[in-house]
Amino acid sequence: MRRLVAVIAVFFLGACTNEIDESTRPENIVGDYQLVSVAGAPLPAARQLDSVTALIISGQLTLSPDHSWTETIKLRSNAGAGQLLVQSGSGSWTIIRDFAYLAFTDIRNGYQFSGTAAGRTIVLQNTDGTEMVYRR
Repeated sequence: MRRLVAVIAVFFLGACTNEIDESTRPENIVGDYQLVSVAGAPLPAARQLDSVTALIISGQLTLSPDHSWTETIKLRSNAGAGQLLVQSGSGSWTIIRDFAYLAFTDIRNGYQFSGTAAGRTIVLQNTDGTEMVYRR
């Protein structure tokens, strides 16, 4: 009987945590992530940038232990000779609301966006609503 009570107690204590799982702890989400899809489309993915259509070729997101981040996205424009472009951003990140939701501030470009972290995946929600999925 005591064993059954102990098993039930462990189950309920585990269910009461506000953490989704250990993979969403700050120390576990730090690292390098590769862009795998944009707006549900796998890479390379077409994207309208101002008046030019570009093909997103690759991207990397790095979350550092000091809560800084950098992102680099490589694109090829359809204009002219298909010029290779590199977009980058950097800033700070923090985990909010029960360890799964990320808030990003882009210092260079002066905007904020959000994301979620679970397992080995980060999904960013850009300011225009586009989802970008990164995996490591």
